[in-house]
Amino acid sequence: MIKCKNCEQPIQGNYCSNCAYPTTLKKIDGKFILNDIGDAFYVNSGFFYTIKRMLLKPGVSVKQFIYEDRSHYIGPVKFFVLISILFGITYFFFKNYVTAITVQPAIDLGLREDSAMAKMLAWSIQNTVYTDLFGGLFVTFGLKLFFRKYGYNIFEIFALVCYVYGLSTLLLVFITLITGLTKFNLLQYIPYITTAYFVWAIAQFFDWKKVGSYIKALFSFAVGSVIALGIVILIGFISDLIK
Repeated sequence: MIKCKNCEQPIQGNYCSNCAYPTTLKKIDGKFILNDIGDAFYVNSGFFYTIKRMLLKPGVSVKQFIYEDRSHYIGPVKFFVLISILFGITYFFFKNYVTAITVQPAIDLGLREDSAMAKMLAWSIQNTVYTDLFGGLFVTFGLKLFFRKYGYNIFEIFALVCYVYGLSTLLLVFITLITGLTKFNLLQYIPYITTAYFVWAIAQFFDWKKVGSYIKALFSFAVGSVIALGIVILIGFISDLIK
């Protein structure tokens, strides 16, 4: 008697009676690839379904993923990574528009463009995906602290942050595309758009009826982002001192 390759229980027939895993997997052929592509674009589950839900009901959707249904949603980390790849592709074609807005913050702070601090600041804006992920760790701890009475563990809150940051990055992708195609600079508004979305999504997840939920969400986002950006600038400052 052979053992199931998934759960290692004895198996008879074509499927495991314990976990329903097939005895033999089908070969990967043209039909498999076509079905796989179709599943990726299926609007009732997977990547695009998750995008739709995160646009319309972000807080409710994440709760549904945690408590009720994980079959229709793509996982939070995978969601963030896939959208990060989209941003990378978009940045490759429209990097001139993104790069243009990275110089102004350094000028506003009175930094030399060739200084390490200015370069680190520009890098953090150009590579917003990495900055968001880094800042998301601090935001996660902030949300855990402010909303501790709701009983969510740190990993559930991190999943929430990944979903919200993922959709925020997707908004950045769309606005970058619009800016690149129309030459109308909407990128200057992206911090306000993504912040508003973050606050709305987080408040909806915890308790959208309470004003305090919006205040706590905004504070967590602001503090987490400032800490992450501050660390990046500090690295640049230390680099300038070493020089």
